[in-house]
Amino acid sequence: MAFTDEEKVKFAFAIIISMIAASFSFYEHYEKQNVREQNLTFEKQLERLENIQSSVKDLADFVSQQQKQLETSRNTLLNLEREKEKLEPIVQADREVVEAVLQLQAEKELSSVWFERGIGFMLGIAGSLIASIIFATIRKRMT
Repeated sequence: MAFTDEEKVKFAFAIIISMIAASFSFYEHYEKQNVREQNLTFEKQLERLENIQSSVKDLADFVSQQQKQLETSRNTLLNLEREKEKLEPIVQADREVVEAVLQLQAEKELSSVWFERGIGFMLGIAGSLIASIIFATIRKRMT
């Protein structure tokens, strides 16, 4: 069966139209897939940006909290330094008083040592006299 020239042209035209239609179909499918991938990419990027935004917010909260703690520590340190400045003269005065009391006590102790030695010496002499008197009395009675 031989085809006429007109049928051959129609057949070639049909094949060309089919190829163009198939090309458009593949192109449309490719574009839809590309748009889907872009949408997924955009969604992933949005999700990443949201995660980054959340992390930055957490970091800002952490920094703010650390700043508050640092400010509290600095205030505490300043208060302690002021209190130290207030108490330092008192402590210095107390040291001087304590040193004066200890020196006075040492002087009294030194003087009381000599006083006690003097009393001991006098009691020793008195004891010797009493013993001599008792000894002399006993001797007289024996004779």
